[in-house]
Amino acid sequence: MSTIPNKSLIIENKVAFFIYSSYQYFTQTELDNLANEINNFIKKEYYNDHFLSNEYPLFRERVNNDVLSNYFEPFDQKPNLVFIIIESLGRNYSGPDALYGSFTPFLDSLAQHSLYWYNFLSTAGRTFGALPSIFASTPYGEMGFNELADSFPTHTSLLRNLKHNGYFISFFYGGWLGFDRMSDFLLYNKTDYLIKYFPPIYKKMGKDFSWGYDDRTLFNYSFKVIDSFPTSPRADIYLTLSNHNPWEYAEIEKYEKKLDQYFAQHPDLYSKQTDFFDKKRFATVLYTDDVLREFFKAYKKRPEFENTIFIITGDHGLSYNINLALKKFHVPLIIYSPKLKKSAVFKGVCSHSDISPSIELLLKNKTSFNIPQWTCYIGKGLDTSKFFNMNCSYAFIWENKTYPDILSNYYYMHKDSLFTVSDNFLQRNIKNPNIEKELKHKQTIIASMHKILPKQNKILPQHSFSTAYRLPLYPNYKNNPFVKYYKKNDNFIINKNQEFIDVCTAELKHNFFNTIIVNGFIQIQSQLLKKITTKLVFETRDSLNRLISWQSIDFEIKEKETKNFNIHKYLIISRTSSFLPIYKINVYFWNQERSILSIKKMNLDIYIE
Repeated sequence: MSTIPNKSLIIENKVAFFIYSSYQYFTQTELDNLANEINNFIKKEYYNDHFLSNEYPLFRERVNNDVLSNYFEPFDQKPNLVFIIIESLGRNYSGPDALYGSFTPFLDSLAQHSLYWYNFLSTAGRTFGALPSIFASTPYGEMGFNELADSFPTHTSLLRNLKHNGYFISFFYGGWLGFDRMSDFLLYNKTDYLIKYFPPIYKKMGKDFSWGYDDRTLFNYSFKVIDSFPTSPRADIYLTLSNHNPWEYAEIEKYEKKLDQYFAQHPDLYSKQTDFFDKKRFATVLYTDDVLREFFKAYKKRPEFENTIFIITGDHGLSYNINLALKKFHVPLIIYSPKLKKSAVFKGVCSHSDISPSIELLLKNKTSFNIPQWTCYIGKGLDTSKFFNMNCSYAFIWENKTYPDILSNYYYMHKDSLFTVSDNFLQRNIKNPNIEKELKHKQTIIASMHKILPKQNKILPQHSFSTAYRLPLYPNYKNNPFVKYYKKNDNFIINKNQEFIDVCTAELKHNFFNTIIVNGFIQIQSQLLKKITTKLVFETRDSLNRLISWQSIDFEIKEKETKNFNIHKYLIISRTSSFLPIYKINVYFWNQERSILSIKKMNLDIYIE
């Protein structure tokens, strides 16, 4: 991993120049003021003395505020990580002091042996915000971070750092991987295995419509898969589906009866229900809790259990009442491991965005886990205060992709309604024009930050990202320790007798690469009186020279035309097996139409990661 870059290499200018395209109705003075306020807000919220760039306001030196290590015994080796993200698991019906009572008896018992965050928040009102916030701590984006998947802004993530420390990363989800462009985010961030199908013996939920496979199927089938994974440390991610309207899965009637029994055993819960009570939803909460009980029972029999950390949270909560609007984001966070020295309940306010910073520091300080000395995370890390404490300001992105609220300094403003906020995110409506004005102004700044930084690719400098993670392949491979044989071509005059023209060939040592990154510029001149297309091909092969993947960048040129092409491509290597190392990379032009071409200029940088 790289050290902090020389500050002189960072362009030091304000963010105003890239705000304009998003806020064209502002005057230039207003834009300058907003740019300054975004920078000032970030510096006030995030470690005032450690910033590296005004152009990239979140880019700063990493502070070793490790709050987790003291709770863990030493690890003899890097621990496995299991992330369980539960659909709609809100604190309204889970955990201590739940408004409707708790319907998660197993999770409640597990929490007593865990680290538990009582006042924990999701960042979005729907699932689309969960993965980017939990695993990359990114700004939310104008329409959700993953909506930028066609050209992701440069960013880092816990997943990327896990991969660069030898972890095998898997994702288990019972639904369509393209939903909310989850697969794009996960592949960009180095995930090795994404479950693509379930065997025919498993049946999807629902009748006329189905979100996918139920939670019991998801966890049971995962055990059949993970034993085929490499023996390196693992990070396994589960995202459940069953607790989603219309709650149609095979066992729903069974759990509706269990819900009746649960109410009979806990008669005080009746008085806590409201007009929004839905029997299927609450029955499904009991169902998922039972599935988790069985999952942990099975996992305890696995040899890696003693060296595993489990992180459990909800993707979002729910609330139908403006006087409890903040409850829409109130979810549990449970960190459990046999390696824990003791359990604890924390009441400091924190969010999904704070998970990655704290997990990385735990791994860094307890194992041989290397991470950059800089960070660009929106989160500061988990708050382990024992009393209700709020040391950060939060905005939330709702399901309609708006930013109608702000939480700051024990006040919560939703649209035009102002509330004080106390422990358990209880709200009390108040009137205070001065505070309302202040919060509206701060909300504008925070929402602007979340929208603009991703849209304008101002999260992390490309140079710092490349130095930390990417290894060069072309035109210079000298600093790439994985290359054992290399050949390149500098002559790119292509005649009609040539179908393939090599750019470079590299044979590699054993590696975990799954992406090829291409940045730069090509100028191509055609000598023919017709429109043609040529391809720049990237071919990967295994140790037996069998083809693994084949991808291309296409260039279309008109008759007798000299054309310039700017290239910024992130090519994810698609494999029949996630575990197949790449031993050879061939890069070449494919003159499929047997044209007469001249590559007049080529200034390309090709990396592997």
